[in-house]
Amino acid sequence: MAIMEFKQITDEEEKKHLYRTRYKVFVDVMGDKNHYPDRLYVDPGNVDDWALHFACYEGADILGGVSLLLKSMAPDGYLPVEKDNDLVCEKESCEFTNLIMVDEYIGNNLLKRGRVLRGLAKTVFEAVKDNSLTHAYLEAHHLVKPLYNGLGFEQVGPLHTYKTYFQTFPMKGSFESIKNSGLMKLGLLST
Repeated sequence: MAIMEFKQITDEEEKKHLYRTRYKVFVDVMGDKNHYPDRLYVDPGNVDDWALHFACYEGADILGGVSLLLKSMAPDGYLPVEKDNDLVCEKESCEFTNLIMVDEYIGNNLLKRGRVLRGLAKTVFEAVKDNSLTHAYLEAHHLVKPLYNGLGFEQVGPLHTYKTYFQTFPMKGSFESIKNSGLMKLGLLST
């Protein structure tokens, strides 16, 4: 069994590997191939150009990943969640996007899934500390909304269509409430 490695991705080839892995998760499962003819799941509006990307590797395989959009790095000064939901986010805020878990490599192994989530959380929280962020936003599908509630996030807008095919809720959490959430206190996730 290979050792899991968690890291921020900065290399362009590694980013393409992440975008191909996202395609497997979002497009192959969702069936929306028309939007991504090159089989790279890249967000519209060049968002991925200024995002911080994180991944969990096991050997050459990506088991999971997430991207972090810092408001301070947004070319127009706005996070996508602000524009999509008519919100005003704090200057020291970020948006989590494109959280993936690759069932092909993880399957139903809850222990492995938990290790991937914990490692990604720890890696992302280092970037949060480094950038003095206070709040996080995300778009949550109704099926995973309870998970984010357990992490200290609360719904801040109505259900709407996101990226033309997902029905999501915008959610917000302070990093203080996230650190003090039930899942963190239980040790299911740690920073």
